[in-house]
Parts: sequence; C-alpha cells; structure tokens
Amino acid sequence: MGYPRILLVLILVHFHAYGGEVLNTQASYEKSEFHIITSMVIKGDSQQVFDILTDYQQLAQVSEIVLSSHKITENRSLEDGPIRVGINTRTCVLFFCFKARIVEDVEILNEVTLKAVIVPELSDFKSGEIIIQVLDYPDNQTLVSFESRFTPDFWVPPIIGPMIIKRKTIQTSTHTIFQIEKLLNSE
Repeated sequence: MGYPRILLVLILVHFHAYGGEVLNTQASYEKSEFHIITSMVIKGDSQQVFDILTDYQQLAQVSEIVLSSHKITENRSLEDGPIRVGINTRTCVLFFCFKARIVEDVEILNEVTLKAVIVPELSDFKSGEIIIQVLDYPDNQTLVSFESRFTPDFWVPPIIGPMIIKRKTIQTSTHTIFQIEKLLNSE
C-alpha cells in the first residue's frame, strides 16, 4: 500500500471518527449590532457536551479563537446561580488580526439552555448576549444551537463585516465540533 493510499485511509478514518457537522449559520448586521445563529450536530452524549461547554477553564481547548478563559466568580458553580467568566480571544480574518476581552455573566435558564450576557464595562464590546441550547439528537448525537447578538466596541467594516463574520463563524464552529468530539473520545 503506497503513501497516497495510507494518507487516504487516514483521512477517511479521521472524518468517520469525528462526524459532527454545522447545520445552519446566519449572520446579519444592523445598527452596529451583529446577530448570529448557528446550529451544529456533535457525535456524543448531550450531558457530556454540556459539561465541556461549561468548563470555563478549558474553553481554549474547544475554540480556536479563545486564548484563555477562567471563572471570575470563584467557589461557585452554575447550579448555584449566575457566574462571571473572563475570556480572552484572538481572531484573524484575512491579514487583519485582533484580540478582544469578553467578561460575561453566565446562567442556566433550564436543563438544556445557557444564557451569557456581556458586561460592557469590563469587555471590548458595548453589549451582547448569547443563548446556547444543548439538546439530545438521534443516534447518540447532540444538537447545539447558538444565538448571539453583540455590538463590538471596535471598528468592523459595515458592508463586508457580516459576510466575514459568517465565514469565520462557520470555520470556528467546524473546529469547535472537532475539538469537542476529540475531548469526548479521550474520556
């Protein structure tokens, strides 16, 4: 078996092992506010996916744009009420890269839904919130839906900004699926 065949087999095994997919991504921009909706399917148990998404010490292992993350509210879990989380990010689009700090108050709305609200005075965003739903999906898979609205406190090109944000969201979502499934398979 030659080198190209071995490479093909490795690629096929890789994609079979990590079979999640991005189902939908929408991005819009109006009055300085971005609105993004993303749905993805991840191979794995929904409770384990939920646990990974709420492990704020390891978000850098899940998302390629997260440099570091940590709970600011110590000695408290989400089950006890809202917690404050700090996230440092770095995003590159084409040749333009920027870092942003996000501080958000995160709470569990119900057993499948999280809500995070940006704290503007501690963040590089004027406002924002994200709703994350983690639902059971057929064949031991999980449906994760993100809906976010945010107003950056930095310049974003108004005409091509939403297009760039949508493309980056798809890229980041695909990487996130892969990383979550990798973490699930290492347990």
